Amino acid sequence: ATAVGLSHAVLSIIYMQGERNGDLKIYEWDSATVALSVAISSFTTNLIQLANDYNTDCAVVTGQPRRIPFFTYQTASQPAAQAQLNAADTGMDIFMVGPHYACPAAINGSLNGGGNPNWGDPIHKSADGERWYGLQVGKVMRRAIFEMERWRGLRPLSAVKVDNNTFDVLFEVPRPPLVIDTAFLAKCVGYGFNVNSGSIDAPVGSVSITNALVIGPNTVRFTTGVTLPSGAWLAAGSSAACDLGVTSNVSAVGTGAATPYGQATYTVTVPGDLRNLVKPLTNEGAFYIAQSGGRTGIIRAVSWDGSNTVFTGETRERSATNFVTGSPITFGRSHVYTNLRDSDPELSVYTFADSSYPSYSTRYPLWNWCCLFINLPIIGA
Repeated sequence: ATAVGLSHAVLSIIYMQGERNGDLKIYEWDSATVALSVAISSFTTNLIQLANDYNTDCAVVTGQPRRIPFFTYQTASQPAAQAQLNAADTGMDIFMVGPHYACPAAINGSLNGGGNPNWGDPIHKSADGERWYGLQVGKVMRRAIFEMERWRGLRPLSAVKVDNNTFDVLFEVPRPPLVIDTAFLAKCVGYGFNVNSGSIDAPVGSVSITNALVIGPNTVRFTTGVTLPSGAWLAAGSSAACDLGVTSNVSAVGTGAATPYGQATYTVTVPGDLRNLVKPLTNEGAFYIAQSGGRTGIIRAVSWDGSNTVFTGETRERSATNFVTGSPITFGRSHVYTNLRDSDPELSVYTFADSSYPSYSTRYPLWNWCCLFINLPIIGA
């Protein structure tokens, strides 16, 4: 570029890391785990240093004087999720794009879809999921760099106790109003939120959220099933389990027809028609079911036999211990998540490309979903 009289610069840095951090190790080679608070603090410091190192190294090559915007996504679990949020609050040109839990997981994608599918790992994203989140990053880059928007993502600002079972949370909302969305993403247990007391290193109990109601463009009123404990704090993203409001016992367990590519299948039958209840899950693609005793499986088809809902999955994706009758199943997604988003009207320029998705050929919605966080004090509790 210099040789032909052109200038050159690095416009931005987009950072996505691996999800391997749930064991609270500071480094992969460490043998001992540390307290969650220590891991968050260390991760925050290291991420800020990484952004600084990128700036220093790029400036040596380009000579650009200004800091380069550093855009990070948010991992699916602590401690990195909170640390990434903390780093974005330092004023160091680190931007939190937001979480990626609304994007379909790689269990919906395969390396050889025309043959015997080698389904992806749930920790990763499908091809559509990757492109969808890339478009989300592009949207935030445009707003932060070219439109000079002070971008911080959808995150909590404060929580205040209203009465013994109620508290209000004020959020920073990129595009109000807030929405509790259980149609696009199946309702999560507690809408994806839970209350604890004690410290994050030694939490005391877990208080369930029984209701969440948007009471203003940027405020949600939460209701708990029991009295708020002293010193209560709120966390988001503690569960991948769905709460569909059904506890029907399994009435039959069987073997289904082999797939067109020869894989054996299993079936789990539940009385009644659950198709509408699981529609947000089937819209997304494959999903999980679980039963006590460590019984788990991935479901790839849902049908109705006139009296019962039949869930079908590939036997290779089921736990070694089969499901049993007389006990209910629960449903789940691949990642922890919440049902809280904003009302960002912007749509992507591209569409879902996988024709097996019900949303095939529609544009990716670019809503901003609530960031995962931990230890937001509930004032007055």
